[in-house]
Amino acid sequence: MNNSGEIICFLSDANRVPALIHCTGGKDRTGFVAAIIQLYLGVPYETVIDEYLKSNDLIAAKMKRTESFIRWMSLFRISPEQIRPVLEVRREYFEDVYQKIMKQYGDIGTYLEKGCNIPRGCLEQLNEMFLSSNEGQ
Repeated sequence: MNNSGEIICFLSDANRVPALIHCTGGKDRTGFVAAIIQLYLGVPYETVIDEYLKSNDLIAAKMKRTESFIRWMSLFRISPEQIRPVLEVRREYFEDVYQKIMKQYGDIGTYLEKGCNIPRGCLEQLNEMFLSSNEGQ
């Protein structure tokens, strides 16, 4: 199983939540996995994108320092414009991947099950736990 599958199966176990999913930046794998989980659970696409893009605000100071370090190490041969695409999240990054997933699999559930080889049981448990736990409360 891949990292996405491990995370989703981990989260589908009620004995393991609440849980914190994090990394240093939150913009690449972690941000993508969090966005995919939200989409699978039915969070509106624009809300997911807005949350995904918040990484830029939350890591701005660190990325500025990283940008400065890279510029110094390159003896200023690398411009900020060349560095920023690697350090930022951008709407088009996520949308490009999302469109490829939709084209190939049709929906996020099929992508997770077929593309990521996540057992249907984990997906059903995740759905049940996060979407049914508040019914009647």
